[in-house]
Amino acid sequence: MPGVPHALDALDRERVAGGSLLAGGLAYRLFFWLVPLGLVIASLLSFWERGDPQGLESAGEEFGLSASAVQASTEAIEQEAHGRWYYLVVGLVLLFWFAIGVVRALRISFAVAWDVRPDPMRRPILAGAIFTLLGVSLILVSGGTQWAREQLGTEGLLPTIALVLLYAAVALWMMNLLPHADASLTALVPGAVLVALGMQAMHLVIALYLAPKLGRSSELYGSLGAATVILLGLYFTARLITASAFLNAALWERKRRTEATEP
Repeated sequence: MPGVPHALDALDRERVAGGSLLAGGLAYRLFFWLVPLGLVIASLLSFWERGDPQGLESAGEEFGLSASAVQASTEAIEQEAHGRWYYLVVGLVLLFWFAIGVVRALRISFAVAWDVRPDPMRRPILAGAIFTLLGVSLILVSGGTQWAREQLGTEGLLPTIALVLLYAAVALWMMNLLPHADASLTALVPGAVLVALGMQAMHLVIALYLAPKLGRSSELYGSLGAATVILLGLYFTARLITASAFLNAALWERKRRTEATEP
């Protein structure tokens, strides 16, 4: 089948480099970034009266894992209403701190995938701020796309296509900033497409599988069960990101070997 040798090369490269371990470390840092993000959003929302808040399951189905983290944080803040400002300040500090950790994990993962030595991160605070702004923007856009699909009905495919293109553009931009040897921008397109399509597939996984488990796990095991399910979803996301890096690296090296053997 066309493309199978390329996929096998990428999988073998990822297996040798320990791609699953890299994805686990990235998911771990994404989780610690998502927790203060939920805390900050929940703190801001706590200043307004809210009626009939969404449960973990419905929040996960409509807006993804980030909304579930917000809902879980909201329950904690409602029990300590006098500490809203404290949660907000601490949440902001931890949000930027863990955002820097996510950027470092991304840099290490891509450096391993491309077999290069990453340069020192010159402006970690700025990098963390950009990652946080980008992550929040994508969460808002994803939620807006979900609302647009519900409003448009049969024409809801258009917002989905636009969201896929947006994911691909953002992924391509980030991959160009992360270590990628001396590969050109066009060499990063396959990984960006993989991320864009994979994120849409992840939405289905969250809506059909993880969101129902969020509801059941929170009822049976409390916040520990919800955190476990969220971490599982983040691992799938991190696996997708690291796989895109190994795919680009494998395709790029195969192309270089082909060009070297040509007369």
